[in-house]
Amino acid sequence: DDDEPDPDGETPDDQTDQSTDQAADQAGDQTDPDVDLDDPDAVEIVPPTEPVRGGIAQFFGVTEEHDRFDPHRSRFQQSQTYFSLSYNRLLHPSTISDGAFEPDLAGILPETPDGDTHIFSLNPEARFWDDDLTRGRKFTGEDVRFNIERQKAALDADGNPDLLFYRRDDWGKVVSIDTENEVVTLRTGGPDSTLYDVLAGPWGWMVSPEGTEEFGNRWRDNTQVYQFASGTGPYIPVGFVANGDVSFIRSENWWGDGAFADGVIIRRVPTQSLAQSYTSGQ
Repeated sequence: DDDEPDPDGETPDDQTDQSTDQAADQAGDQTDPDVDLDDPDAVEIVPPTEPVRGGIAQFFGVTEEHDRFDPHRSRFQQSQTYFSLSYNRLLHPSTISDGAFEPDLAGILPETPDGDTHIFSLNPEARFWDDDLTRGRKFTGEDVRFNIERQKAALDADGNPDLLFYRRDDWGKVVSIDTENEVVTLRTGGPDSTLYDVLAGPWGWMVSPEGTEEFGNRWRDNTQVYQFASGTGPYIPVGFVANGDVSFIRSENWWGDGAFADGVIIRRVPTQSLAQSYTSGQ
């Protein structure tokens, strides 16, 4: 609201009008004079050449086919969908079908100096969520050790055998774990072509030790409480309704590529209205 003229004798309103006129003139210079801007079919819509951050991605999901939010003790496919948004593994499949792997929490593919030694250099940018448990700290080799040994031991928080660790024998392939700074060395009892399938498989998600220590057996008993999640992935669960929607919000300290949507909602839509939900854009 300063109406005093500037040294050149122009008021702020004059400057704004002049900028607007210049922008309009530039737009006019770039417009085909033969195009009718009132005709929507006459204007070519040019999509962005790169992904744009923002929006809420919505997907269909059978949310009642979910067992628990502890990724080491879950076995339902729908739950794996949730984990894929919230957690990372050392490796992940490059595609759904070709059998190749790409680094995930590992910064590069592992070195294999011999048939039973696998050396992983961790991604130095990898972080847990910035929550009250981990406060966004780095993912370390000790986190790898904790996750593997947790599944090998297959014990509940009271130290009793827990049969929900369904892949205990698979993780038993790892006979020793050495960590030094951001380097993790896994050794097997001999050449094993299936080790990377375990590391990159649906039970390879890495959780925070702080989360398991804080929540203990509640991960077992309260199977639908999303607040027990504690990962490194791009999306944090913020809502769960049994037979309803599951909601996620983008982690503000996500360290990887992609994750362009600000949120994800997985919707349980009644079968009879599913087609209409797709055609209406829900």
